[in-house]
Amino acid sequence: MIFAQIKSLLQTKKPLNICVLLYYFNSNTIIIYTCYHIQMKEMQTTQAPQKAEVVKEEKPKGSGKSILWVLVVIGLLAITLIAGLVIGYAVGYNSSKSADEISLSKDTLEYIEYDFGDSSVPPKYHRSYKIRIMEDTISITVDSYGDILNEKSFPLAENDLNEIINAVKNIDFNKKYSENEGCTGGVTKALTLKTKTSEFKVDVYVCGGLYKNDMLELDAAAAVITSKIPDFEKELMRDM
Repeated sequence: MIFAQIKSLLQTKKPLNICVLLYYFNSNTIIIYTCYHIQMKEMQTTQAPQKAEVVKEEKPKGSGKSILWVLVVIGLLAITLIAGLVIGYAVGYNSSKSADEISLSKDTLEYIEYDFGDSSVPPKYHRSYKIRIMEDTISITVDSYGDILNEKSFPLAENDLNEIINAVKNIDFNKKYSENEGCTGGVTKALTLKTKTSEFKVDVYVCGGLYKNDMLELDAAAAVITSKIPDFEKELMRDM
């Protein structure tokens, strides 16, 4: 069917423009956008089939049967597709790596951020918090439905930073977590890793029947991070 439609188009006198756009979803990148201009001409004799010239900037000379030009067009599209897939793999490879595969160290790290969104409880008991780890500092911000209750920063020793980095390396940032369809009032957990060349993020909504084994690496990293906040529980419950 497609072959017959292309052949029919090539037998017309109207110029054709065939454009190809390849879009890599993981990195939101346009890989290839190119157009092939096809100008149809009639042969000098009335019995000979029409021919097509496929050009980008200059029209090539020569003639051939329409069936040959069908194959040429298909070949061009196939080459474009293959080239796009190769380039797309190269562009998107970094975004599909796990943290353990990148060069994650004190020198390459910009920050690690862990966000915990508390469940739907009265404001007096609601405690959401954000912890940000930099090269030599760790800070915590505690809020209750957006109202800031506590903000503090602490120095972070190099061995503590390395312990956090090693815990984060165990997280699979491409992992698909269980769904919580129809469940409300749960908590959210998210971890963002930003280096000088890459950014990774994993988040999960914990509610109802989420299988706990889904979150082992994320929870383990969160435990290491919160342990580096002096008197974490006290800071969390301040102004209670």
